[in-house]
Amino acid sequence: MVDRVDGLNTIINKVKQRRVTTQELVTDAIREAIIKGYIKNGEQIETNALTEKFGVSRMPVRLALQQLESEGLVHMEPHKKAVAVKLSPDEIKKITEIRCELEGLAIRSAMPNLNDKVFDDLQGILKRMETCQDPEEYMNLNM
Repeated sequence: MVDRVDGLNTIINKVKQRRVTTQELVTDAIREAIIKGYIKNGEQIETNALTEKFGVSRMPVRLALQQLESEGLVHMEPHKKAVAVKLSPDEIKKITEIRCELEGLAIRSAMPNLNDKVFDDLQGILKRMETCQDPEEYMNLNM
């Protein structure tokens, strides 16, 4: 099992390789760390420690935490540290239902623009997903 520090560092290094804004990088890494449990439910999120780990100023970290608060993954109170929030099974169910509806709408909107090559590529991805044993690879294929 990956320990929390190594897990968070792995996530940070992986996200840094993508071309995104600094805020997106920080947001994505903290989100993934919360979802994977490297930052635990109820755990205070040390802004200063994150600025050092990412090598960024405080602003991208603050903006990332605000974004994650709007997603329900972080709770922030004035003059206190941000705290990671674990979603309840009911909340996860509601989010999943909303995402399913939005993804269906996206597919219906995209259908007129799809061609045979796209369908072949998607079929290949689906076949790989059926035999995939690695949860992270499965999530990447699903994306």
